[in-house]
Amino acid sequence: IPFLKLPKIMKDEKFDLVEACGILDYLDGRPLSFLLKFALGDILKETGAIIVSNMAKTRAANLLRKMYNWEIVYREQDELGRLIEEAGGKNIKIFVEPWGIHPVATATK
Repeated sequence: IPFLKLPKIMKDEKFDLVEACGILDYLDGRPLSFLLKFALGDILKETGAIIVSNMAKTRAANLLRKMYNWEIVYREQDELGRLIEEAGGKNIKIFVEPWGIHPVATATK
């Protein structure tokens, strides 16, 4: 489904939790901004939260890129937090899983 169709398809939907893990790695610029604003503004309940992740540029991530020719957009914790804030996110918390490959962020409206 193209992103631009989501507001029409989901116009009557509201969620307590919106999870977008594994997709931000492939988005940049306007599509990324659109998705984050849509998640935070259009389909998230006032008391809801989002959880998103993005791969950071680590030695392990670089190995995956070389082995599988896996071209993705890497983001460190501070950039991920800034993008969420620019999309309207509040109460942003960023965690890093034990291997340090994926910063995981939560945010509210």
